[in-house]
Amino acid sequence: MATNTQTRIARFINYLVYLTPKQFSGQLKIVNSKERDWKLYFESGRLVWAEGGIHPWRRWHRHLRLFCPDLVDEVPTFLTSDVSHSWQYYILVMFRNREQISIDQTLALIESTLVEVLFDLIQEDNLDKLQIKSQPHLLLGEMEKPLTTLSLYEALEQVKPYWDVWCKAELLNYSPNLAPLIKEEEKLKNQTSPLVYERIRYVLNKKKTLRDLAVYLKQDVFKITRSLMVYIKQKIIELVEVEDISPGIIDSPEEKNATKTESSGDKTEENIGDSPKAPLIACVDDSALLLKVMRKIITKAGYEFIGIQKSLLALSTLIEKEPDVIFLDIEMPIINGYEICAQIRRIPKLKDTPVVILTGRDGIMDKIRAKLLGSSEFITKPVEMAAVLSAIEKYTVND
Repeated sequence: MATNTQTRIARFINYLVYLTPKQFSGQLKIVNSKERDWKLYFESGRLVWAEGGIHPWRRWHRHLRLFCPDLVDEVPTFLTSDVSHSWQYYILVMFRNREQISIDQTLALIESTLVEVLFDLIQEDNLDKLQIKSQPHLLLGEMEKPLTTLSLYEALEQVKPYWDVWCKAELLNYSPNLAPLIKEEEKLKNQTSPLVYERIRYVLNKKKTLRDLAVYLKQDVFKITRSLMVYIKQKIIELVEVEDISPGIIDSPEEKNATKTESSGDKTEENIGDSPKAPLIACVDDSALLLKVMRKIITKAGYEFIGIQKSLLALSTLIEKEPDVIFLDIEMPIINGYEICAQIRRIPKLKDTPVVILTGRDGIMDKIRAKLLGSSEFITKPVEMAAVLSAIEKYTVND
């Protein structure tokens, strides 16, 4: 199968090259049997940009979050009618003209977008009949002076490794633009540990595509897909088509709050419970995924939760929020958990607050050191729901 697909890729790319000689400027319009269309823009036979296809706005927001997360919230302010070919490309030109993004960021975003679109087109060409129409014309407006260009062969060199891995894993018929959803919750629960179940249940409850999840979890899309295949083959999880998002929506308010810490470096991630009297539980950990798992466990049990991913912000946030229990990771960059624990014990507001240490280490010396610095308890990673809730109940029962 791999040989057949490789031959087909070569034939497909060669045909695109044939349609776009060195003197060609304009676009190739590619349409599948469902009348979904893609537009590839060329300047002097080289790729400039790609529009359309599957989830063009999801693709756009993913790449913004990957390569210029600090500017994600600024995009809706650029609504304009002065666009000749592509609103998205217009935004990139504006960002670059204002020096809000570097040349490297610009090149990386454009090349990654082109590679993703070509991957989708190669997959479409293997599964469907495509019609390709060449439309020569001058590129105007935002594309008159392209930010960068890429030859089709250069793009193919970048796409091919991803495509080869995808095919070798027998994923040819599975699009990374599909969204995994849990179909059989009880079966999933029976086949996984409580922590793994909660992780899967949490991340698959967002109607995110496999590609969205890769950015959300900061993992490779192939690894995520492969890890889910055992459940997909058992029909415990199914891959479904989802709608594209609207141009002006980056995330829902809930989703935005959940991902601010990992994406744009904001101070904290919070999920406040309904009852103002519920104990507030804090977790300091540099892992965005663990914070999400902890938040799910803790808020589901009726407690308020605050997650702190940046160790430099931990102390000031803890002083401000005054949580009832603090879960603290030991192995963090810049300031480790031992140092934070020692500082907590020197602050009058926090000196009596229970501190539960989270760590992947289980050595006796680690426990002794944590105890000497004033920790109340020690939980080994991967954390289990029962251990987390037991610790909270132990230290809040008299509140």
